[in-house]
Amino acid sequence: MYLTDRTRIIKIEMRVWKDGGYMPDWSNDFFESGCLPYDEDIDASVVDDVDYCIEQAQEWEDESDDNFVFWEEIVCQIKLKDGHILREGDWVSDGNRTVEIKRILDDSVQVSEVELDDNGGWTYVDKYYLTKNEIKNFMYE
Repeated sequence: MYLTDRTRIIKIEMRVWKDGGYMPDWSNDFFESGCLPYDEDIDASVVDDVDYCIEQAQEWEDESDDNFVFWEEIVCQIKLKDGHILREGDWVSDGNRTVEIKRILDDSVQVSEVELDDNGGWTYVDKYYLTKNEIKNFMYE
């Protein structure tokens, strides 16, 4: 899930290790996301203090060797012309090409261009960088 206190955005997952694998993320339940305000512009639940939420999750993690917390700060945000907030792993298109967002950097975006193959599946054809201004003209797929 994504959390914001309007100064930072984090992605956080809380998982339990059981029977040789991770159980589904239950951070939405832990933070009661259904009761939190939601910011559609950045696709995140709004909290008073992101650091406090991280501390609470880490306290939960310390309760059992099977509890694991994974979190990362979302540093670079790009809002596309269709209003979508770009995230790594998204697929976007400018009408001429479709790309998968591999990594969002401070001044550019690393992408992998994809095309439909003869079997109707996607295949990677090129990997390159676009400026943040170039990627803003793409639309979410």
